[in-house]
Amino acid sequence: TSTGKIGGFDFGIQTFLTNDEGLSIESSRFFRQLGRKIAKLNRSLSRKQQGSNNYHKAKRALARAHQRIADKRKDYFFKLAHQLCDEYNVLCFEDLNIKAMQIMWGRIVADYAFTTFLEIVQYVALQRSKQVVLID
Repeated sequence: TSTGKIGGFDFGIQTFLTNDEGLSIESSRFFRQLGRKIAKLNRSLSRKQQGSNNYHKAKRALARAHQRIADKRKDYFFKLAHQLCDEYNVLCFEDLNIKAMQIMWGRIVADYAFTTFLEIVQYVALQRSKQVVLID
């Protein structure tokens, strides 16, 4: 269905996404939520003897924790992309220089996963015959 609305969006560090009307969309910083657990699992893994059964168990537990973060982030991004595509016919996003942002902000930018979100929005928009425009 065509809404006829055009939305401009800006990525940020304080808020994940801000639209042209000033509405801010917060991101659940997924890595930050489970960061302590991952650090604990990492320490546990480093104390195991490589190749042992306990080492492999610890490695699987760490991989599961990382996968849980990735799954939560992907779920959130798909839900947000569908919400935006429901509301807008044309979605305009700024084209980001992620490498420069990562140098300055580091793990925060990696946790926000701007590029992954843009790919998901483009995929959902294509499925729903909406248009995504990247602006420099």
